[in-house]
Amino acid sequence: MGVGVRQQRRQAIRRFRSTGVVGVGLVVVATVLAGCGAAAAESDTTKIESVGTITVDAELARAVPEKVKASGLRVVTSAPYPPWEMINNGVLEGVDIDIAHAIGARLGLKVTVESVDFQGLVPAVQAGKYDVAMAGMGDSKERQRVFDFVDYAQSGGVYVIRKGNPEGLRTFTDLCGKVVGFEQGSTQSQAIENRQSLCTDAGKPKVRLAPYPSSSITLALRSGKISAYPTNLSNALPLVKAQGNVFELLRDPEAPSGYPEKPGGQIPYTGIAVSKGVAHLADSIYAAMVSLGKDGTTKKIFEKWGIGDVAVVPPLRNQANY
Repeated sequence: MGVGVRQQRRQAIRRFRSTGVVGVGLVVVATVLAGCGAAAAESDTTKIESVGTITVDAELARAVPEKVKASGLRVVTSAPYPPWEMINNGVLEGVDIDIAHAIGARLGLKVTVESVDFQGLVPAVQAGKYDVAMAGMGDSKERQRVFDFVDYAQSGGVYVIRKGNPEGLRTFTDLCGKVVGFEQGSTQSQAIENRQSLCTDAGKPKVRLAPYPSSSITLALRSGKISAYPTNLSNALPLVKAQGNVFELLRDPEAPSGYPEKPGGQIPYTGIAVSKGVAHLADSIYAAMVSLGKDGTTKKIFEKWGIGDVAVVPPLRNQANY
């Protein structure tokens, strides 16, 4: 991949928290026809590697808007943002890529996927170049002005800690008075500041925050300079899976999906952002995701990429309340 794993993690944190609608020009950084969806379907089945065979649902296919039947489903993403989308030897792969092809297979559609700079996603869809944005995109009230969201994941903030939990950490308040590292440029420090009152209300000292460049934060955790490293659940799960001999997750039993950005707030949803410019397309995407949830395909795709815990099955629509 052209971007290192640590840099990808930094991009991931920023993107998930960035909920604004940014009006900037499109910057194409990669244009890739993604695997099995690159040509019109020649049969009623499509096979997705390590997932299974997806069969067309004739009734759902008939309900697809005529415009999309003619053009195919045009999807825009923004790689790299693991595990949602990555570029491997010039080919797009990841959760969103598999989900896009599964939707196309269920609806009998040709699927094309192109990758652009993240800031170019919204204007590209608004300009009519694409029908759907699938980029691990957080649902928000502001983005709902432009898109209809089909929410397929929910993932809050979590803490990566050392393997074996040598400090006996269980909940956020166990971090009070300890040093927690955060990646410079991320919003994770603000999320912790939003919780500092939980420490003071319990009569404990506040969490001590320590900024680190992305290239050294996991080393700081490994060496014991910090007690925990905050990130998003969907980003933490692949990290822990890859380095399970060194790290584990602090899984608070009161917040199994992670923490919201503010105490008492909503745990963020991630969704498929469907253009409002194509009437009834969101209905077809939602119906396809309901069907893929029922037969287990959605869960299999999320598990394939190591984030089965964050899948929302059945899907929801426009759930963000902030």
